[in-house]
Amino acid sequence: MGKLGRRKWRLVAGFLAGSACLAVISFLVSGSGWPPQYLSHIFNPVASPALEAMPNLHGLMVNLHGGRVVEFLFSLGVIGMVWWVVRHRPFGVAAAATILGSLLVSQHAYIHDCGILIPALLTLIRPASGEMVRLCALLLLLPMPYEFSFDRESGTVLTILLLVLMAAVTWASRSRRAPATARSEL
Repeated sequence: MGKLGRRKWRLVAGFLAGSACLAVISFLVSGSGWPPQYLSHIFNPVASPALEAMPNLHGLMVNLHGGRVVEFLFSLGVIGMVWWVVRHRPFGVAAAATILGSLLVSQHAYIHDCGILIPALLTLIRPASGEMVRLCALLLLLPMPYEFSFDRESGTVLTILLLVLMAAVTWASRSRRAPATARSEL
């Protein structure tokens, strides 16, 4: 998404070609029935126990009884925030927002999956990120939000903290522009 937002079409073409190759291999190995089986497995509650502990929108909606429509609307909001950051911030911040957004909109993530956030959070603690972004990123680098995320309330708090960080990065991007080199690529 980051490269697409900056119109890096050759990189997007490479991604699509790689994805097409993986899809062809999947059809050759598993036959034509694999896509519905895969989707049913993703949405099967047995394959994803403890949904309320997931640090993503899916887990948040389970805890708040929000339903699929509300989750979809929140996901569109996160995608919009990531798109905005990608279009207005340098590559490091854009990549951090993309990683954060991908965890939030995923259907299957648990506490150990938050490890992918470490490079993104380290990028966001720089002084140029803004105070709210730095505060949220520093808080998420501490073990406490994760230590207590195994029960319903704390899992919800962790997801809300991730959403606040995403919103803070987007808000901080409103007045900052991408560097001249990135703008010339737009």
